[in-house]
Formats: sequence, C-alpha cells, structure tokens
Amino acid sequence: MREIDLAVYADALAGESAALSARAERIRSKLRQAKIERRARNDLTAATVDRLASLGLLGGIDERAAHAELRELEDSLAALESCRPGSKRNSPLRTRRDRDQQARRRRRRRGRNQR
Repeated sequence: MREIDLAVYADALAGESAALSARAERIRSKLRQAKIERRARNDLTAATVDRLASLGLLGGIDERAAHAELRELEDSLAALESCRPGSKRNSPLRTRRDRDQQARRRRRRRGRNQR
C-alpha cells in the first residue's frame, strides 16, 4: 500500500512540476515579446507607436513583476525537483533506510575530518 501511495504522490509532484514549467515558459515568452516590442518602439516613429498601441498590437507588461514571478516559479520547480526519486537531496520519497545510511556516511566523514 505504501508503494502505491508513494507512486500517487510522485505522480502529483510530476503534474505540479509540469504545470509550473508551463507557467514559467509563458512568462519567458512574454518577456521575449516585451523585449521585441521595446526594440520596435525605439525604431518606429512616435505616431506609429501610438497607432500600434491603440490597436493593441504594442502592449506593456510589468517586467519587474514578471521577472519576480519567474524567479518564484523557478524556486518552486527546484524545490519540487529535490523531492523527485533519485534526487541527491533529501526526498520524502526516499526510504528511511536510505536516509539513515546517508546520515551514517556523513557522520563517518565528519569523524575522519576531525582526526
């Protein structure tokens, strides 16, 4: 039963990771578009820029907010990645035996370093 629960949990983590990755990619796309629009604004006349903006072809996004959201998403993705089986970090999906074994290795290394 525990294995099934862990598999369901791993599947939920994978789904959340995919959703966060998609959101991050949409934000990256908006930031790329904002960069293109910034270049266009610099190269076009003011009248043309005003006309395109009135048509909704030149929009504006809050780039600081977009960058902040992207950083948050990347941090969340890193946290989810650390929970994946096979991750080098402490994973809730790892067995107690694996965690205990890792702790024993760390204690042995510390003991060697102190000599």
